[in-house]
Amino acid sequence: MAVLVPRVLIIEARFYENLSKMLLEGCVNFLNNKDVKWDSVVTPGVLEIPAAISMAMNATAYKVYNGIIVLGIVMRGETSHCDIIAQAVTRGLIDISIKDSLPIGNGIVVVDNEEQAVDRVSSACLNRGGCAARSVLTMIELKGFFNNRFHDDTR
Repeated sequence: MAVLVPRVLIIEARFYENLSKMLLEGCVNFLNNKDVKWDSVVTPGVLEIPAAISMAMNATAYKVYNGIIVLGIVMRGETSHCDIIAQAVTRGLIDISIKDSLPIGNGIVVVDNEEQAVDRVSSACLNRGGCAARSVLTMIELKGFFNNRFHDDTR
């Protein structure tokens, strides 16, 4: 059965609040232009995002979300902390996506400085929030294709 109007959950990490709001704006604008239903929640940082996905999926017995969009900023500092966080979160997202066959649009931006972040999160520039929204909708469609193709008894 195809998903006619998908519902997605946006999980926004607010460690860099102003930058995160720009990511959210690009994401929401894209979803609203496609008439997609969405809810959003906030985590303190990106490291908490995989746990928030797990909580959401466990709390919704009927799997009300067709996909998840994650948004946040990881900015390099003077130590390797940025790399550790980015790798851990990416691994967590991949593991959840594969284990649960869950479409995830990854809008977590890893940058060296604030200037790079602004370029990537601004709707006028690279608009990574909009890119994450586009990605999750594409993956929801792909999942629907496979579900329809292999669950259709008329073939």
